[in-house]
Amino acid sequence: MTPTPGGIQPCEPGHKGEPQVVPILLTAIEAFSHLRIFLPRDIRQQAARDTLWKSVLEVQRRFPDGIGLLDPVQNMGIKDEKFLVLIKVSSAILAVFEAEADGFLENRHDGKEDVFESFAQRPEITEPLHPVFKEAGPSDTDK
Repeated sequence: MTPTPGGIQPCEPGHKGEPQVVPILLTAIEAFSHLRIFLPRDIRQQAARDTLWKSVLEVQRRFPDGIGLLDPVQNMGIKDEKFLVLIKVSSAILAVFEAEADGFLENRHDGKEDVFESFAQRPEITEPLHPVFKEAGPSDTDK
């Protein structure tokens, strides 16, 4: 685990810990859930933190397989056409790169020749993305 301010660490799963308010950097946030927990007005008191912790435990109980991520189209109702195209393009790029990364990791060796071969195959990998890029059109930064 990475060190935290004040040396605060999460308790082991299954053990009772003490809920605390801990500041974090925005860069520590990896994703947003579509669920929302309503916070008490003042969480400085122990009773309010205990209530909040019970809410977190209830969410974990109801969603044992994990909580779904926030979908900007479905959960937030974003209907902007450019945004929808952007999501489509990013999904296509992610799918291609995930497939290629899986193949690369399966066939990986320690020699430099393999890295050069993989780089030489780059046009074959990026070729399927060209129609998606054309559909998306130029970005605002291309102007």
